[in-house]
Amino acid sequence: MVLNLKHISQPPTKPYNVVVRSYRDKTIDFLPTYVAESANVNHWLGKWESCTEINITNTSGATAVVLIEDSDWKIIVNGTITGGQKVQPVNGDKDFEVSITDEGKLRFHCLSGSWTNGPGDSFEVQLLPFQQ
Repeated sequence: MVLNLKHISQPPTKPYNVVVRSYRDKTIDFLPTYVAESANVNHWLGKWESCTEINITNTSGATAVVLIEDSDWKIIVNGTITGGQKVQPVNGDKDFEVSITDEGKLRFHCLSGSWTNGPGDSFEVQLLPFQQ
């Protein structure tokens, strides 16, 4: 199974400094505060040591760190989120995008149908430092 983070975006006001680091590909992408609303990143996810990290800091200095990995037919999201971890089953190769919402959540949207055979092309996790 192959999971590819194609795109990342933040609200139009661009309130966050976002750093996307691929430990698999050894690349880094940036969305600077007030400068960039989105970026095409094309990061293939790997297992734990080859995961992708998203580091999000607001203008007050609050920071959320999220690690995303591809493991045994699942996308696993760990970090400063409600519950500490979200495990989403996946039924095959998927391209997806991540959006930071105005409500301080990360929305994972599958670009190739649903994550599994049932309904559901998106899921969200609450970023603890930004919950309202």
